[in-house]
Amino acid sequence: MKKKYIKKRIKEILAIENLNEIKIEYAKLLHSKDIESYEILLGLLASANTIYTILSAHYLALKGNPDYLSQMREINKKLPFRKGLRDYRDDVKRAIFILEQRQKGIKCNCSGYKLAIAYSDMYNPTSEKEDGFIEIVKSIIHQKEYYSDYFCLCKICHRRWKVTDEIGYHYPLYQWEEITFNTKYNIYFSHEEH
Repeated sequence: MKKKYIKKRIKEILAIENLNEIKIEYAKLLHSKDIESYEILLGLLASANTIYTILSAHYLALKGNPDYLSQMREINKKLPFRKGLRDYRDDVKRAIFILEQRQKGIKCNCSGYKLAIAYSDMYNPTSEKEDGFIEIVKSIIHQKEYYSDYFCLCKICHRRWKVTDEIGYHYPLYQWEEITFNTKYNIYFSHEEH
């Protein structure tokens, strides 16, 4: 009965064409405590539909349960390569990395920020804020140069970051740089209590 329900829900969600409606369904899956919500997300992840695969990876990472890591790894191995500028399987790899961190007891995404060497399309600071991981304490838009700096504070471990975006590419890229306590950027974090 459960398998039938799961297959039916996957098919229903894959039939939705409106992105807002899709996001509503994903929000329901995110907040559900039912095991079926994981199975539905895994089924959507395996669909090889770029949008559903990316969203499923993101929401599985947000749910934070590493019990499904082996299934996610297997699904990612079977996902077909898609031509284009960006490999959608990278989102699955990111979700796997985040869940590996959760398995180690690490509750924030700072390990991923630190590994995002040079510019990467992963870890958009605005999305990280919306997901509750960071606070953007200051943003500076450099209009003439076409980039912005975001000064961010991890809400979990309190590490500080300067994030620079690069919008001159086909999609935004982000460079994360950890800020130590003895820098010129301290003024942006002056509201913190130490």
